[in-house]
Amino acid sequence: MWSGPHTKLFGGVKNLLVAPLEIPAAMSRSYHDQGASAALFSGTVQGLSNTVKRAGSGVVDVATFPVKYPNETYANTMATTGPTQLFRGSRKRDTTRFE
Repeated sequence: MWSGPHTKLFGGVKNLLVAPLEIPAAMSRSYHDQGASAALFSGTVQGLSNTVKRAGSGVVDVATFPVKYPNETYANTMATTGPTQLFRGSRKRDTTRFE
């Protein structure tokens, strides 16, 4: 597939739009892996960290879409992901906890 400036621009916009969803996705993953208290603290902290990374990457991609930056390509600085991909794996139930 041909990767050009338009791909970088749309990927950056997608990262900016999806960035706030990192918080509930991280909280959901923490809840299912470690329980409610972990979701409240570590899930929120991890989600905020991921939000800042994804939003920063989106800003860089939107600002630099006409030029080949970084690595002399039009590739996005962070892989783009959709809302359903963020929550993938967060619905798995751990049945061993209830035995």
